[in-house]
This record gives sequence, structure tokens and C-alpha cells, in this order.
Amino acid sequence: MNEPEGSSRNNVPVAAESLWNWRSSAVRGCAVAWLLMVAVLLSGEPIRAQGGGSSDSGSGERGQRFEGKTDVEQVAAVLLDMAQRQRALEWKLYLALAVAGLALAVAMGLLWLRWRGSVAGRSWTLLDKRGRVRAQLQTGEGGEVELEFRDADGVVRATFGVVDEGDPGLRLRDREGKERASLKVGLDGAPYLEFYDGRESLRGGLGMTEDGGVGLGLYDDRGRTRAGLGLDEEGAGRLSFLDEEGAVRLRLALVQDSPELRFLDGAGQIRASLRVRPDGMALLELHDREGKARTMAGVLEEGLAWVGLLDPRQKFRAGLGVRQDGRPRLDLYDDEGRTRATLRLLDDGSPGLELRDGEENSFFRIP
Repeated sequence: MNEPEGSSRNNVPVAAESLWNWRSSAVRGCAVAWLLMVAVLLSGEPIRAQGGGSSDSGSGERGQRFEGKTDVEQVAAVLLDMAQRQRALEWKLYLALAVAGLALAVAMGLLWLRWRGSVAGRSWTLLDKRGRVRAQLQTGEGGEVELEFRDADGVVRATFGVVDEGDPGLRLRDREGKERASLKVGLDGAPYLEFYDGRESLRGGLGMTEDGGVGLGLYDDRGRTRAGLGLDEEGAGRLSFLDEEGAVRLRLALVQDSPELRFLDGAGQIRASLRVRPDGMALLELHDREGKARTMAGVLEEGLAWVGLLDPRQKFRAGLGVRQDGRPRLDLYDDEGRTRATLRLLDDGSPGLELRDGEENSFFRIP
């Protein structure tokens, strides 16, 4: 079992060290109180029988006091005098006891003040009835303050602390003392919760960003982020999967009530995406290595199935579609996006071909 920091004299806790250093003062105070009591007691005159003195002056005084009195009256006077002296002695005893009690209270008060200063300034240790350390409050070399809780075997199971910068944190440990969970608040005021495996490797984390976003991260056994679930400040949610290098390879998101699934390469470029646009069109896009869309396939809201081919400048150069009635159509476009040729099936099922000039005026048509 690890002994707490801030101990001295065979690992005596700081509070006990204060008692060690100040007990001599307490003993001195008690000794002074008892000496005062003895002095008060000795200051009284001894009780003497009125007929047993040996000095002539005493005999003369007794003779004057008892002159003309019977033996019974003389005995009564002696008893009365002894009773008065006994009462005087009792009052002196009570006074001595009060002085001693006051001195003891002052000494214990000084000791308590010294003890309280040690708890506030350095550390405080809580022991169970068997003398085992169960809790400890202490400050570290860097200014951090920690409160530790230990089990019956002396293993630290929970730690609550505040670092010098002011960030609070709570750490929970297993029976072997390994950290398994922690709750912290960062410098930006955003809280986050972390989970660790048996090797103290980070495996999961839940946090909030300064602008109000919330995220859940999942990590592999080497502490690398492999999956994340997030919700930004506008309420848009996303689910991401990452490779071993930390690059997002698959992402599912809901942006402005429009769901979208993206596939990315190792360089972070979008290579394919599937989404439903706000106008109701389901759209599949295929991208080149530079992340530019080169092929689009979708179904419009009115039921038109359509495939478009684009050049590297993101201009449509060909389009193939099938209408709701099942008739297909192929359009070819120039680099300005103008339709220059159309091949389609007519209403009677016969093929039709139309060619157009740069102004999109038809100059050849079959039939």
C-alpha cells in the first residue's frame, strides 16, 4: 500500500506531524495549569486543632477566646472554625480546577488551529478503523489539487482534482489501479468523457465543442480514431469511419434534412456520393482523383431516370435518360453546355436523330 505524500517521522501524516510538533506546547500549558493549582492549594493555612498548639502566643489567644466558656461551648467553637476553614479550602480547590481547565482548553485550541492550517496548506489523510489510508486530499508540485479515494487494499480507485490552470477532472480506476474512465472540462469550458481499456489505451470519448457541437469518438487498441458520431451546433448529424492513418473513408451525414453518403480515398478526396436532394432527386455522383464529379446518375421527382457525364471542368458533355413512359434519349453537349446532337425513340417507336449548330438551331433531323 502506497503511503501518502506529506508524511514524516516514519510516514506519520501531516496532521499527526502537527500533533508531534505542538504536543510539547500543550504539555507545557497543562503543567503550568497544574502548578497554579498546587500554588493555590498550598497558599491556604493548615487545619489545626485549637487545643494542640505549642507556642505561647497560641496558648494566649486560645485562652482569651475560650475564657469564661464551658467545655461544650469550646468544642462547638473549634468545630465551627474548622468548618469555615474547610469551606475556604474547597473554594480554592474549585478555582484551581477552573484555571487548569482553562489552560488545557487554550492548549488544545492552539493545537487544533495548527492542525487545521496543515490540512488547508498541504494535505489531509483519512484512515479507517484499521489504520489504512482510504482518502487523501493533497496538492502537487505543479499546483494541482487532488482528492483520492482508495479501496481496502490501498489501491487508488477514484481521483477528483483541479489542475493549476483551473481544469477540473474526475478519474476512475479498476482494482489494479489502471485508469478506465475520466470526465474533464477543458480550458474552453467544453466537457468530455473518455473510456480506457485494461492497458489504459483510449478506446472511446464523448465530448462537446465550444460552439455547442457534440461528438462521440471510437478508437482502436493503439489509440487511433476509427469511428466518430457527431452533431454540430445547427443539429446536422454525421457518422464517419476512418482508416489506420486517420483519414475519413466513409461518411454518413444529414445536412439540412438531406441525407448523404460519401466514400473518400486515403487523400481525403470524395470519390463517390449518394444523396437525396431537397427537391426530392436521388443522386449518385462519381468523382475523379481530384475530387471532381465526372459521372452523375439520378432519378428526378417526376420519375425521369438520368445519367450525366462531365468533363474535368465540371461541364456536362453527355446525358442519357429514360422518361416515365419508357422512351430513352441521348444528348451530346459542347464545351459550353449547348445541346449539339440528340438521339431518341419517337412515339411510334422509330428512332430519331437531330443535329444542331452552335446556336442550338437544328440543321439535320431524321425523320
